[in-house]
Amino acid sequence: MIKTLFVLLTVAVGLGVYAFSAPSKVLNGVISNADFKLSGQRYGEHPRQTIDVYEPQSVSDDAKPLVVFIHGGAWRSSSKTEYKFVAHALAQLGYVVLIPEYRLYPEVRFPALIDDIVSALSAVQRHRPELFQASGNRVILMGHSSGAHTAALLMTDRDFLQQALPNLAVVGLIG
Repeated sequence: MIKTLFVLLTVAVGLGVYAFSAPSKVLNGVISNADFKLSGQRYGEHPRQTIDVYEPQSVSDDAKPLVVFIHGGAWRSSSKTEYKFVAHALAQLGYVVLIPEYRLYPEVRFPALIDDIVSALSAVQRHRPELFQASGNRVILMGHSSGAHTAALLMTDRDFLQQALPNLAVVGLIG
């Protein structure tokens, strides 16, 4: 009995430490992939220059804006895959969600990280019909930590955004 309690306590503490140190892994581990369609797209030559597209199983006709979620990680760590739970929640609300991966410091320096996000959005603009079924050209930029900072930096230069992405209208910022 004591041995069983010790094992259960050890497992509980281990799971608690794991959940505290990697909460996104815990959240992502309980998500059903049946709630959305996941596809990917390359937007550059570097292995990190990819976009994950999370599309609701059924796309409604109410033309919700596309959500582009930019992951955090101080521009030197993290990955788009850590934020599957964000895309899952938004896809359940009917949004198509894109999570671009970008090159990290110290391999590249600022503003290359920002340029990667613009390149990803440009690729979405060019290949939209083959990526997902959503219509419209409205985009909400969303991010966590350094990803939110990246989204905010993009929003501060509307002329740059209009030149780089003439067919996408950024209508919101969440960060």
